[in-house]
Amino acid sequence: MKDILLKLQSKQDLSYEDVKKVFNYIFDTDMNHYQVSAFLMGLSVKGMSSDEVYYFIQEALQRAVLIDNENNFLLDTCGTGGDSSGSFNCSSICSIILAAMGIKIAKHGNKAVSSSSGSADIYKALGIKVDMDVEALKYSLGNSNFGFIFAPLYHPGFAKIAPIRKELGVPSIFNIIGPFLNPTQPEYQLVGVSSSTNLDLFANTFTKMNKKKVAIVHSDVNGSPYDELTPFGENTIFWVENSKNIVKEKLNPKDYGLDTSSDNCSDIQDNTVDFAISLLKGKGNETANKMLILNIATALKVVGLYSSWEEAISKAKEAIYSGIGFNKLEELRKLNVSK
Repeated sequence: MKDILLKLQSKQDLSYEDVKKVFNYIFDTDMNHYQVSAFLMGLSVKGMSSDEVYYFIQEALQRAVLIDNENNFLLDTCGTGGDSSGSFNCSSICSIILAAMGIKIAKHGNKAVSSSSGSADIYKALGIKVDMDVEALKYSLGNSNFGFIFAPLYHPGFAKIAPIRKELGVPSIFNIIGPFLNPTQPEYQLVGVSSSTNLDLFANTFTKMNKKKVAIVHSDVNGSPYDELTPFGENTIFWVENSKNIVKEKLNPKDYGLDTSSDNCSDIQDNTVDFAISLLKGKGNETANKMLILNIATALKVVGLYSSWEEAISKAKEAIYSGIGFNKLEELRKLNVSK
């Protein structure tokens, strides 16, 4: 590892062979924790190229338990996490509502690693099965439009590095590659990034992947980053279509009546089960509802159901306030008991 660390120290990009060497060292040897910590921080400080990220993705997928994508129309809403905002797990709630709207969701996620609450944490608290094996996942997708892919089951080798990530407590390359590692390799993705500098990085990395359409989103509220679209101000979206065309867009919630009169983020800083259920029933507070509307509308545009923001937002509102999300939750709870 010394030669790799020296490369990072001199700000040199890593080759594919370097990345393979790192993976072999971490996962196939009795690694030195200090060296691995130094590597993770060194790569973050140097800054990652899209080629380096792609190399990491390829090596990680080679070690993953992959799932045949038989549906040919899957959406994932897995983001990087790590924005330290303390907000509710928006992408996890959105996924349930989107499944209720008839979209097949293959939600890739984990327990909290470098944030306060992961998707597995909130789903387990809600009574949704989070440890689905391949058979259970396919059954759930086929019968409920929803399947949760618990990352440790499908990337078992990553358990070895989890303690180091936990100790570091800050996002690393493993946060970056997480959204790219869904074992079903879905054609559509809505990806939130916690740093605006990662918008370009993700967009350029997705041009190397086989995707139909991806939206990479980020917002900034008075210097506080969010890996979701929020109603507090202007949002940034990078669209990548057919793995080649990158289109940048600014989305101002005020243009669609979805802005909020204050920048009081405490309205969305709640990861309790009661808060999640109120949102799924269509009875959440307006700030959180507007946040859901923005993200669900974006997902609807990703999968191509609607081309205009007006249509997508209208359908998102209708779904949220109807409470169909809670009906889907009850269905998923029953599925947990029966399977």
